[in-house]
Amino acid sequence: MLIDLAAIAIGDRLRFESYKEEDLAELAQSIEWMGQLQPIVIEENGGGYKLVAGYNRLQAVARLHSEHRVIPGVASGQIKAEVSGALSPETSLIIEFEENIRRKDLSHLEKARYIRKFHDLFSSKSSKWTAEMTAATLKLSKASISYYLNIEAAVQSNPEVAKATTLRSAVKRMKTVEQLERKRREVAFKATLGDVGVQRARDSLVLADAVDWIVSVTSGSVDLVNFDPPWGEDVSRKSAENWDSFDDTSETSYALLNALLPQLYRVLKPDSYCIFWYRQWAYAEMLERVQLAGFDVKFTRTPCIWYKPDKVSDQMRFPEKQLIDAYETFLLLRKGDPVFNEREIQNVFVEPRVARSQLIHPTEKPLALMERLIKLCCVPGAVVLDPCAGSAAALHAAWNIHRKPLGCELNEKFYSAAMARLSEAMK
Repeated sequence: MLIDLAAIAIGDRLRFESYKEEDLAELAQSIEWMGQLQPIVIEENGGGYKLVAGYNRLQAVARLHSEHRVIPGVASGQIKAEVSGALSPETSLIIEFEENIRRKDLSHLEKARYIRKFHDLFSSKSSKWTAEMTAATLKLSKASISYYLNIEAAVQSNPEVAKATTLRSAVKRMKTVEQLERKRREVAFKATLGDVGVQRARDSLVLADAVDWIVSVTSGSVDLVNFDPPWGEDVSRKSAENWDSFDDTSETSYALLNALLPQLYRVLKPDSYCIFWYRQWAYAEMLERVQLAGFDVKFTRTPCIWYKPDKVSDQMRFPEKQLIDAYETFLLLRKGDPVFNEREIQNVFVEPRVARSQLIHPTEKPLALMERLIKLCCVPGAVVLDPCAGSAAALHAAWNIHRKPLGCELNEKFYSAAMARLSEAMK
């Protein structure tokens, strides 16, 4: 349909700039020769209309009319438009993004502002909305979404980030700022070593190699073990997600399994459980290894599943051939003949993942999940050991539900972050 240009209000849009002059002139010439092939999108607004998408087409048509140039099939002062009715804010944003994402001069900051506005709008509608859902809706990679969501705040707080001209350079500057901030937090943390929470955290978590440390743990002194070692074959995608200090090679994984599984069996009390996390496709191999170490799986041979309901996108090379990995598996290994503290519990545990912005460790488990598993497998006052503590989620969960946490972490960066977490929880 044809609408009078004067009846269309532009209103508040995320972008007010038109094309560069040469691009706008090229668009106008194309419309003059070929006609206006693509209508603009408008919605009813009082007695007139409000522009939803097609700002640059509107500018090009207005220029042609002002210069008395003829547009095939369009009368002077008019423009082809489609009325979408009263569009929801969500639909309007999606349409505008689809239009602007193709603009040559769309800067990474403009794109970030749009993505933040989109994410905030949908988050306000549902408490279950996640950054991964925003990425999936806007067809963005999961690895980039957190940068887009956080870059505007980083720009406002640090002028160095604002100087970046591309997303890649902005990310590098953000990481530098984050590293400096982490060092400042560590200095502040060390200044509080006299605090009760810090002392409790130091009693619960040590910085050491688990292979060396575990031999110091008394035999038969632990009520529950959470064992979540590196899985091998780089399955954590540490490279794609920039976890440069996380070693997930097969060599490291097998060396840890061989060294720690017999020791974990040794330190467990009779009639106790070990929660053992492993990569899904290695079930047969892992089952053989744990049985060789002495563990029994008579009643727990079927793997348990942690299902991630918020996992709606994944980093896949062939998305047309691969499904999204939305769960992880673990075995409840037995020493002796332990019993659960609850009856008739399903072996599928549904808990959303830790928000990417809050992650300490690339394979971090949610606190709520660990609390559920610890409650199931041991009683209050029990000693819960985690030899590959990582983010210390299991130790934090144990403390929250009145168990005694004990753990070890090899990586100094993860250890510092985990200590800060435990110190806050235990104060």
